[in-house]
Amino acid sequence: MLALNDSRMTGGEPSGASRSESATRRRLRLVVRAFVDLLPLTLLLFVALEWNGIPGQGYRASLAYLDAGMAARVGAPLYDPEPVAAPHEFVGKWPYLYPPPLAAVLSFLPPLDYPTFDRLWLILNVLALCMFGASLARIRDGRWSIRGAWIWSAAVFATPGAAHALHFGNVEPLIWALVGVGFSVPTVAGAALALGAAFKVTPAWAWLTFVSRRPGRHVPSTAAATVGLTALSAWVFGARRLLELCREWITAVLPSLSQGQFWGGSIAVLRDGIGPLDVLGNVSLSFLPVQLAALTVWDYQGGPLPAGARLFLTGVGLGLPLLLLWRLRFLSLRMQAAVVLCVAALVSPITRIFTLPLLLLPLAIHRAERDGLDDGDFSEAFSRGQSP
Repeated sequence: MLALNDSRMTGGEPSGASRSESATRRRLRLVVRAFVDLLPLTLLLFVALEWNGIPGQGYRASLAYLDAGMAARVGAPLYDPEPVAAPHEFVGKWPYLYPPPLAAVLSFLPPLDYPTFDRLWLILNVLALCMFGASLARIRDGRWSIRGAWIWSAAVFATPGAAHALHFGNVEPLIWALVGVGFSVPTVAGAALALGAAFKVTPAWAWLTFVSRRPGRHVPSTAAATVGLTALSAWVFGARRLLELCREWITAVLPSLSQGQFWGGSIAVLRDGIGPLDVLGNVSLSFLPVQLAALTVWDYQGGPLPAGARLFLTGVGLGLPLLLLWRLRFLSLRMQAAVVLCVAALVSPITRIFTLPLLLLPLAIHRAERDGLDDGDFSEAFSRGQSP
């Protein structure tokens, strides 16, 4: 009543608080619009600084991909096995920790010196970031558009972890791009997500959601991509060595990764003091209790985690996404897949900040559903409250 009386007294004019809020929103829109308009210049400046400032430095993750591609070409060892199945420790160089198919694909890159490869990898990652932004725009607006691609690419670039991924030459932008294509192009969703899962396990959760709810649509493209990538990997490594590498990844690499990593790369660094959020900051929600315990009540001196901690990490890392896969079927297909994917990424034993831009997926899907902008090929699965 008070607001109504005030409106009558002022002749229907907005109150001072409303005018202030409107002015704040206008200023915020202007700032966002300026950032979007300057994105091409910002990216060019970023690339220019990176181009001349950091190529060839050994602490960058791109070195691991160069070494993996070379190892795949010449038949050299691909992995440096962990000495013990304990939380992964960073020892000053990024090792190759991904499944063998990624190394098989990397083997087709031309043999280059490290600084040149670093620059090529930077360009590929920038293009992948823009592809992810374009895919988010396609999801949000229901169509491809240059303006939408710039807006969402700006949002991706501004998300914590994106610039770090470009700077350190991580493979994550390529994973974003594959996931984005999977969520925005229904005809190749199964294939794109299967490829992403073959390079890094996390996208498998989105793929599983798509396939479990729409097997008839997504299994064929999944099968085509899987057969093609397997054939390519077998051609690069040989069928027998490919099997040996897969076994080595499962038995010598995965056991360490499944036990997480302490902030900064080791328990010693963690106890010296938590530094700023950077590439060695493990933001995993499942590993957080382990880190807090090691800082307070648990005198952890290294080595394998206790059986209870390992069981907890495995239970949360697998159990929570599976629970959401079952319980969230009332959501649209893409929204459920995005939520399951993001939760799985956040409760993985190791969660790098490179993963955080994926959190834009459910935002884009939510805004599209709010405005009724359903993709025609996903329309059956988009019916809220129904399972296809």
